[in-house]
Amino acid sequence: MPRHLLGLLLGTLLSVAHASAQTPAPDSAPLLHTGITGVKTATGLADPTFVLSMRPVQHVVLDAVDGPLDAAHIDSLLHGTTVTRADLVNLGILRPWGDRYAVAYLVLTREDQRAIYKVAKSYGPSLAGAFESHQADFDRLMRGYSRPDLRSELAFDLVAGMAMNWDGLKLTTEMGYRSAPTKYPNGDVYLFHSNQPGANNAMNGLYLESHSIPGPRMTFTTYGDGASIPRLHGIPDVFDGPAEDGVENLKGDPEVYGATQNELIVYISEGVADAGDIIAAVAAAPRSESALRRQLPLPDARFHASLRFLEALGYIRRSGNSYEIAVPVLTTRDKPLVDSTIALSRHIMAAWLTQHHDSLEHDLAGLSSVRAGLPFASPFSEVWHYVFGFATKSLAADGFYVDPSAPGRRDAGYVPLVWATSLYRM
Repeated sequence: MPRHLLGLLLGTLLSVAHASAQTPAPDSAPLLHTGITGVKTATGLADPTFVLSMRPVQHVVLDAVDGPLDAAHIDSLLHGTTVTRADLVNLGILRPWGDRYAVAYLVLTREDQRAIYKVAKSYGPSLAGAFESHQADFDRLMRGYSRPDLRSELAFDLVAGMAMNWDGLKLTTEMGYRSAPTKYPNGDVYLFHSNQPGANNAMNGLYLESHSIPGPRMTFTTYGDGASIPRLHGIPDVFDGPAEDGVENLKGDPEVYGATQNELIVYISEGVADAGDIIAAVAAAPRSESALRRQLPLPDARFHASLRFLEALGYIRRSGNSYEIAVPVLTTRDKPLVDSTIALSRHIMAAWLTQHHDSLEHDLAGLSSVRAGLPFASPFSEVWHYVFGFATKSLAADGFYVDPSAPGRRDAGYVPLVWATSLYRM
């Protein structure tokens, strides 16, 4: 399950706890798992994903899924917590419904998830086929990348990650198929949703998750499936377990919890910025440690810590007396490649969506959110995740790009990418 720290970072994060093969015990596991799509920096009681991690709030939401609730019932469930009914309204979790309160955001029941999974599984290969019909065009674009040994991984990052995931979400919003993310006063822009655990959908090989942390110069991203979590050699994922586990015992004090999270993020971001400077320098040309040290105006301790960090995770490697990149890295010189790949992918997705959207809506008319009166655009963000997830799985199996789950890979289920922050705006 995604941790709260990753929710503070940049990217798209789909809650995939429904991939678990176990049904939670009544009083020992969450009743809901919550994920976001977008950019969120809010913490503590200002963070809906934190509030929705509280079991009493989960009880409120699940009761409200069955129908609007009266104020007294909600207040009784929240008694003894730091959360109020007004908080749930302000965060967009509940909405007034006459003199009662209804769910205000997307909640996917087990049955909803199974229905989406089944339908998406039948549509995903068609989307993959649309991309495969342009295989020669994508191959030609990838030949413009200077590292032939990394082209297959880069194709995965650009097509499955930047194009189908990030730009696919933009495109479906622009076409009116997907609800636009909410813009918050602090600058955050995201949608959040909850899944009821226990759907038991097999998510291995559905590459529909991205985790990112931006730096002033370079952004670090991992793209992969839910089974690859924890991504122990990926940035920013490697920070998540130690940082989140360390503040776990602070959850009873949301103010301290949020403040500590913010402090960790600030200093992690500083380290990531240093690592990004090193990666950018090595991507420009292999360099010795002494040459890097002369080029980069970093304090000794920070320089050596970031260099060891990148080498230990496999982002750079020694080649003779120099370091070279060992994962796909996109710098500003690669902008034509990025722009062309996204433009071609967007053309393919727009044509496919125009052809298939209405039948998708028809096939999923029984979703609980739709029956409750929400437009199909509300669950479509998750529908699209599943559809392109099955497409990415098909493309990997067909050799369109690297198969992240192929036997022998050290980091099964995901591919890292480091990219110049100016190249793409989420």
